[in-house]
Amino acid sequence: MSIKGWNPGMFVANATGDPTIVSETTPFAKGQLGTVAPISNTILFDPGYAPRIYQYILRDSTDGLTLATAGSPAHWLAAGYLLFSVTSDVSESSDAGGYACAGVFAGIYPLAGKYGFIQVGGVGPALFKATETETCASGVPITPTATDLEFDTIATAQLTAKPPLVGYCLGAKDAGSIGTNVTQAILFPPRLGW
Repeated sequence: MSIKGWNPGMFVANATGDPTIVSETTPFAKGQLGTVAPISNTILFDPGYAPRIYQYILRDSTDGLTLATAGSPAHWLAAGYLLFSVTSDVSESSDAGGYACAGVFAGIYPLAGKYGFIQVGGVGPALFKATETETCASGVPITPTATDLEFDTIATAQLTAKPPLVGYCLGAKDAGSIGTNVTQAILFPPRLGW
């Protein structure tokens, strides 16, 4: 049985097989745009071989923001979910509040106008604003903010009044080697159709 948009395998055009460094002008595998697959990626995060779920997307060519580290939110471009187009720029997203989270840029790629991967599930990075609402700790819920390139925490009691929940922290910020204001999180942004 096949689930639309779900693919048990993914073509990654680099010697390491690391989807977080893909930034292609032309898709390596035609027809792969929009597909989703679990990939065992031990390069960035613990715990070991826990699967990460990635989606192959096109980053909008007008996205002028620089991804400096892992963990920035990827937002659906206005109507971009129809073309699997994402942006890191909240003002270009399909939601004026910037909460149409498609996933997470798990590194500094893909560059604007290029094809590559975002993480849409599993254990991955989350880049937080300098002072989060609730201190990052295991089990604290997270959501994207209306500011470019960052997530915030949500008090559990406020979940119904806030934008969509996209994951839970697995620990404190700056506890590992991922980057400043970054923590590992269990990610599950809202999906379209699956």
